[in-house]
Amino acid sequence: MQGNIFINAKNTHLKAKRLQGLALNIEAKELSTEIESSYMNQGQIKADKGTIKINNLHGCTDLLVKHGQVVVNGFHGQIAGFIGSGKIEMQVTDVTGHSTLHLKEGNMKLSVLEAPRHDLEVKAPSLSLSEEVRACGTLSQGSSQVFTISRNDPEASALQATVVSGEAHVECQNWFSTLGIKLPNK
Repeated sequence: MQGNIFINAKNTHLKAKRLQGLALNIEAKELSTEIESSYMNQGQIKADKGTIKINNLHGCTDLLVKHGQVVVNGFHGQIAGFIGSGKIEMQVTDVTGHSTLHLKEGNMKLSVLEAPRHDLEVKAPSLSLSEEVRACGTLSQGSSQVFTISRNDPEASALQATVVSGEAHVECQNWFSTLGIKLPNK
């Protein structure tokens, strides 16, 4: 699909190989997406309930889902994502502007580069980190656990991810998963 895309529906399923254009605006009570790649300059996705799956998300995206699952394999851009309850899985390649992921209740899994080109802050009541990620940043504990990777560059882009009630897991993405290749477990 190419051009400006505007969808307002009660229930909808959007399956597309590639979305490309200046503006994307999807609003639905119940939404499911299967998008191979999205190259929209400005995107807004809003749903009461849904499963959002996007394999390559580029550009600036606002995401609001009251209940559901958000899976992004390969994120490059800027995002403001707010999910009431559910699950977030995001593979972050590059953050180009201040970005936020906020999950009120549920589980979040972030995969980041071994040496991210952006700052990262993850806050959750329960937080697990892979060994590679733990070595890149600092972990502080209080009523919530906070993990931070800072490039010490005042102009660096940043991703702030928060889970209010639930768990967060941060791991390094491997080269194969960046390409969308799944290796068998040994």
